[in-house]
Amino acid sequence: MRDKAEHPQPKPSMLADKYFRLKEIDSRLKDQNKAIFEREKNRDQLKKELSECTGIFKGGRRKELQHEINSIDTQISNMKKRLSSIVKVYKFDSVQAFYKEFNIAKSEYLDYKALRAEWKKNYGEKANRVGGGD
Repeated sequence: MRDKAEHPQPKPSMLADKYFRLKEIDSRLKDQNKAIFEREKNRDQLKKELSECTGIFKGGRRKELQHEINSIDTQISNMKKRLSSIVKVYKFDSVQAFYKEFNIAKSEYLDYKALRAEWKKNYGEKANRVGGGD
């Protein structure tokens, strides 16, 4: 067995260490996007119903559908604005800036994990997990 003192365990980079916290933000963004998608789907169904709502006696229903569509459009707009406010709380300028850092952190974390596995294979010491899970 090689000397462990000569080959210290790999340490995660600052971004690799931050990966799990960034992953939580990513999860919040995905939840918000899912909710937006559901609203958009609902709006599209209402638009379809509106396009099929013809005839002289359907004027009231058309107004009602248009009002619902307008309300959902406002909700969707507000929900999209919320995406940027989620990342701004964590000091990111935009969702794009967050994902740029998130993707780099993920890559560095995976690199660290690979180095760690190689170190464990070569030096046989059980590794402590970084960030709570692999």
